[in-house]
Amino acid sequence: DILRTSIDDLRDFYRLFYRPDNIMLVLAGNVEPDVGCRIAEKHFGALTIPDTPLKSINTVEPAQDGERAVVLRRAGNTQWIQAAYHVPPAAHEQFAAIELLAILFGSEPSGRLHQQLVVPQLASRTSVSPMALHDPGLLFFSAQVPLDKSLDAARDRLLEVIEGVADNPVSELELQRAKNQFLKDHELRADNSTSLAIELSEWAAQGDWRLYFWFRDAVRRQTVEDCNAAAAAYLQTPNRTLGCFLPTDTSQPVHVPVAPDVAEMLSSYVGHSDEPALGEVIDPTPESIESRVERGRLSGGLHKIWLPKRTRGGAVHLRINLRYGNEQSLRHYVAALPFLPEMLLRGTMDLDYQQLEDRLDDLRTEIRASGTTGLVSLSVVTKSRHLRELMPLLGSVLRTPRFDADELQILRRQAISSIEASATEPGPVASLALRRCLAPFPSDDPRYVPTLEERIERAQSVTVEELAQLHANQLGGVCGECAVLGDFDVHEMERACQNIFDDWEPDVAYERIPVTAQTQVAGGRHQIRTPGKPNAVIYGGLHVRIRDDDPEYSALLVGNYILGGSALSSRLGNRVRQQEGLSYGIGSSWHAHPIDQRANFTLYAITNAENHQRLVDIVLEEIELLHSEGITNDELAAAQQGLLEGAQLERSQDHQLPNLLAGTAFAGRDMRYYATLENQISQLTVEHVTQSLRRHLDLQRLVMWTAGDLPS
Repeated sequence: DILRTSIDDLRDFYRLFYRPDNIMLVLAGNVEPDVGCRIAEKHFGALTIPDTPLKSINTVEPAQDGERAVVLRRAGNTQWIQAAYHVPPAAHEQFAAIELLAILFGSEPSGRLHQQLVVPQLASRTSVSPMALHDPGLLFFSAQVPLDKSLDAARDRLLEVIEGVADNPVSELELQRAKNQFLKDHELRADNSTSLAIELSEWAAQGDWRLYFWFRDAVRRQTVEDCNAAAAAYLQTPNRTLGCFLPTDTSQPVHVPVAPDVAEMLSSYVGHSDEPALGEVIDPTPESIESRVERGRLSGGLHKIWLPKRTRGGAVHLRINLRYGNEQSLRHYVAALPFLPEMLLRGTMDLDYQQLEDRLDDLRTEIRASGTTGLVSLSVVTKSRHLRELMPLLGSVLRTPRFDADELQILRRQAISSIEASATEPGPVASLALRRCLAPFPSDDPRYVPTLEERIERAQSVTVEELAQLHANQLGGVCGECAVLGDFDVHEMERACQNIFDDWEPDVAYERIPVTAQTQVAGGRHQIRTPGKPNAVIYGGLHVRIRDDDPEYSALLVGNYILGGSALSSRLGNRVRQQEGLSYGIGSSWHAHPIDQRANFTLYAITNAENHQRLVDIVLEEIELLHSEGITNDELAAAQQGLLEGAQLERSQDHQLPNLLAGTAFAGRDMRYYATLENQISQLTVEHVTQSLRRHLDLQRLVMWTAGDLPS
């Protein structure tokens, strides 16, 4: 259908729907209503409404008369089951019950699918996704099944759990957990202006922006009877579409309600007054931010970076980086390193995984764990009113994790399933090949990039004893950073952090593992065939010996913005996508280390496998044109403006700043580094940028990997 679409069809579609009487504009953030109205009037007021009225939609979703099934066979290394059930539109009262059913079925670890499929090893992961639409939509249940497991057994158990609510009704505990999780997510998203703006526009598309508040209230008033009634009405065999065909003897159509009259329904609606308070806006310049920051060290040695400010809803953001081990000590734990961060969140000595999740929901807190070799990072968002209860719990997460063997087994299966699924996908295959090429370390080096097969072997070999030993001997509160932003008392935060990190010294001393530039790697073009995948993905890259405080780095950032860093307006985007029509997505980037002399250049593109060679030729041609002809004054001005505005926008986001602040402490500097970098960017000339690109973007050293169903 896409290939058969004509330019006239596109113009007709544009004229029909892209018009002022079909627009909803949402402004969220630090803007006064009258100022926002003036901005909207300035940019949209001159638009005129076409004479042709918008077409009304008369189609009504018919009742599904019997279950449906479909089987899809294509290349891949994992099995999936998905069941979909028709459900009411988002503005219908019963959709609130559907939302809660999705949470109590799909949450982890208490969710019914997780308990009945993942824990007994019938599936490696499960999920549930409700579609909130203006018209009747779908509720999706999914399960990923490893190749060595029975798809039939997983399918039968999946359907038994979904359609067995009559025999196993929703309990008060399940309902309360689901409500807590929904309300926590609702509150946290409401603290983010961008998320709030998107949600308001989504609910407007479903009938009226006030549905955002109405739906929250509808969720609150749901009972177990409501949830059980919704399950009985919609989670039944005649209303199911599955990955296989299962006939029935009788027809049992399910009638889904149409969208209600939202205007009438909301005419007398009055929402609750518990929306979050507005936050404080600070000047996002580096100097202004630094003037508000309190820096120092906790008694154990950890860097502390405090930025107290009023935030929307009293939100508090924490970033904790714990740095541990050294090149020799971590050689024996390469299999355990990827699992350590996530295992910290799978329970403490006092709370199992579910109890920990329940407690975090009660405290309206979200914790995400991540890490690399020798680094564990926690990103925390919570409310100021819960800090006193949260901080001791955070200490238990870090210092006394449970290391439950069953939870490790679940993470192991999920990791292996993901690795197997990526084995035939062009993107992961090409990306991994490039990373391995640019990291030529011996296999026992912690910096070694393992193959997919080696990653599976490592995942299969890791044990809880190994994780516990790594944690006990090498992790500690001595080296790293703790950055906090939001509504908090500095003295109370310091005492709470001292209680967590005091007297926590590892047996093994931390020594940072250098990440030096691999400039000896020879350039070249390489290909990997992934049969059955119509798209091809291209990754390219090289290393140069500069740090992020080198004046050359600012020139490379500007040059990259022009080459491929500014999406469709970049040279690659304009040439490859808009002029040639060869790529669905293309871009490039430079990233430099703050301590080691290493900067990475990376480019990527996706195209039809038949066009991959032409695409590679064009990419190289555009880089050669940069070298020979240089950049223009207009390109330089646009890149400077784009980079400086993007940096300011990043610093204006509360959830971004703690990571930025922690990074400055790691590098031994403060926010004035960014002031210097931005001053360098603003002072650059066409000649400086062009010469930097010629010196460092060396086509002779550029390594390019292409993966896809390529011609032999």
